[in-house]
Amino acid sequence: MVQFSQIEVEDDSLREGLQSSTSFCATASQISDYIDFVSLLGIDHLIVGFPASSKNQYMNCINFLKKIEKLPQKITPWLLARSHENDIACCLEITKSFNFPVGISIFQAISPIRFKVENWSMQSVTKNLITWSQKLNQKKALFSINLEDATRSHYEDLRKIVSQLSNYSTDSIFICDTSGASDPESTFEIVSLVSNEIKNQNSNIKIGWHGHNDQGLALANSIFAAKGGAKIISGTFTGFGERAGNLPLEQFIHYLYSKGVSKYSIKQLKPLCDLFANIANIDISPRAPLIGSHCFSTAAGIHGNAIIKGLQKDPFLGDAVYSSVSATSLGRKQSFLLGPQSGKKIAHKILEDLNFDSSSESTDQLIRFAKLSNKILSENEIRNWYFKKQQFKEDT
Repeated sequence: MVQFSQIEVEDDSLREGLQSSTSFCATASQISDYIDFVSLLGIDHLIVGFPASSKNQYMNCINFLKKIEKLPQKITPWLLARSHENDIACCLEITKSFNFPVGISIFQAISPIRFKVENWSMQSVTKNLITWSQKLNQKKALFSINLEDATRSHYEDLRKIVSQLSNYSTDSIFICDTSGASDPESTFEIVSLVSNEIKNQNSNIKIGWHGHNDQGLALANSIFAAKGGAKIISGTFTGFGERAGNLPLEQFIHYLYSKGVSKYSIKQLKPLCDLFANIANIDISPRAPLIGSHCFSTAAGIHGNAIIKGLQKDPFLGDAVYSSVSATSLGRKQSFLLGPQSGKKIAHKILEDLNFDSSSESTDQLIRFAKLSNKILSENEIRNWYFKKQQFKEDT
């Protein structure tokens, strides 16, 4: 039985932004606002950056940590590092400057295809990770091991490396579906394997899951990872990231909410995603689940009729009659579009909401206009139609 209340969420949006295909160029003020929203939402972990990659990243990480240090809500920040001397030394230098937990998130690929490209071996990679685990334990540092491309590794190799890493006090071991190659069944299998191995070693190390969306399976995979024993789920807001992107965190957080988890303030999801989209210079699809401008909209006459009737009887009914997701719980509401398939109730509702004449005559005229337009009308088009109609009345 999955204890969904024990699942933690890690936000990787800032770090993934640096390697995406869009122009991610956030100002210090924008990042400060973003961190405020992440904190208000209740996120557990935040990857703040890759400090060894550039001087600019180094300074950004320090500034982000100073911001996080002042937050009233507890959030654990993480610095990204390869399993290299310079990367880890850079992170350790930063962590010494702060009097609150700052973790080092070490990533290392373990798939045969990567071994072939880099001329690595499982033996050399395992030895390197064990060496760093020993050193970081001696320094009493907070760290995690991210096994990159683990879903394309040999399962027996994965089991062995997890078995050996379980002897050290790492906070977590992440199974990374770096290329988005996994499916739900495979995800459950690989996470269960790692979970069982950690239990066999009598270790308290948490399992994390980091998934990409190359096959459109990131959300399903993350749910099955949690069912398989993962305690930390990593993703990005809006699904932003390299190639086809990552797990859209807002969707997984809402899934947890649907399972009774109340620790995240889900009314922050839409404004947070809007802010991040602005920072990342991307557009949110109008039909994106939970956050799209049209995800709680309908232009269909029968559907709209039922929703309006429901809203008139009880807001809950109107919210639920044609939606499995409560718009109200997200701080949003059901809305209506006007097109050739719309009926009188939608036309009347739109006129009413715009504070226009919503008489039967005006409603019938708007319906005729919509059917002739043969498309979904924008609010501006409806406003222009109405003002022209009024002007015509005055002229005659």
